[in-house]
Amino acid sequence: MVLPNGQLGWVYTRLPDPSQGLLQLMDVVRADGVRLDPHNFWVDQGLDQNYKKTWTLQFVDYRADANTTGAYTLKFAQPGVDTTPPVTSLVFDGPATGANPAYVTPQTRLLLTAADNEGGSGVDGMFKKEAGIDNDFAPAFPFNLTTAGSHTIEYYSVDLAGNVEETRSAAVVVVDAAPAISAFNVAPASFAPQAPRGVAAVRSADFSLTATSGVASLPVEIAISPGSIFQAGQVVRTLKGTATSGAELRLTWDGKDSSGKLLSTGVYTAQVKVADGLDNLLDANAPRHNTTAVVTVTIEDWFKAQPVIPIRQRISSILAFPGQKRSGRICVTAGGTSI
Repeated sequence: MVLPNGQLGWVYTRLPDPSQGLLQLMDVVRADGVRLDPHNFWVDQGLDQNYKKTWTLQFVDYRADANTTGAYTLKFAQPGVDTTPPVTSLVFDGPATGANPAYVTPQTRLLLTAADNEGGSGVDGMFKKEAGIDNDFAPAFPFNLTTAGSHTIEYYSVDLAGNVEETRSAAVVVVDAAPAISAFNVAPASFAPQAPRGVAAVRSADFSLTATSGVASLPVEIAISPGSIFQAGQVVRTLKGTATSGAELRLTWDGKDSSGKLLSTGVYTAQVKVADGLDNLLDANAPRHNTTAVVTVTIEDWFKAQPVIPIRQRISSILAFPGQKRSGRICVTAGGTSI
């Protein structure tokens, strides 16, 4: 292999593996006798745009002299006896969450990847089928599951030495809709977190939520802003929790902001956001996988008193006898002063 002369510093090269994965690259020697560090050359196996297997030889070299020759000798050897099968993994290209089962959307692409053991013969093929749907295994090209519900994918790989991997399986659940909120309430509707100790008052409010989804575990956020309309830019407190699909979740608010300071009296709006972890953040046009709902709650003053009636007005009311004339004098002493 010959590269252009006159290059200084680090040189990186990649080209198709001349052995196409059938031989093991053992050494790379420059024409001036310098042997490359074993960490500086390797062969990668992959797939092209048509999902055909490819082998790419790559190496890096440092040239301190522009006159250094660009000729290299590649030394290959037959791989040793390989008795170890490759290991296959199922990976997801797109929204996915959880494991066993893994939750995906109809837009999520499923791919199989396989790797052979160090010094092995290399992966020859990957195969898969859907249990209960496919009768036989077929070459494992990337695919989508478009039907909502549970699926079981079985798969394995074979290496060039003929070692066959034991069949693996993965449970996958396809979710094609956002979570549904069936109830979002707050009790009590008003509370007095500023009430001092010893005063009979409700000092916290409980938010209760029930949501359903194809995903069992649902992240929940309740954002609270002042006013009767939710304002995302004025959130004073956020409560977080995890709901189980179909079960009630309760989160308590103590009337404090995110810094722990008691908030002033008034109406507040709480917006709950329930997500299933399957939103596609890279595609604004992808179906949404979160749902919101709002409820209002009031922080009230802990002390409510009736207005005080002036004492002269109270006395006049007491002495007023409709239809009758009364005379006389009542003396009221307050602090030693007659009124």
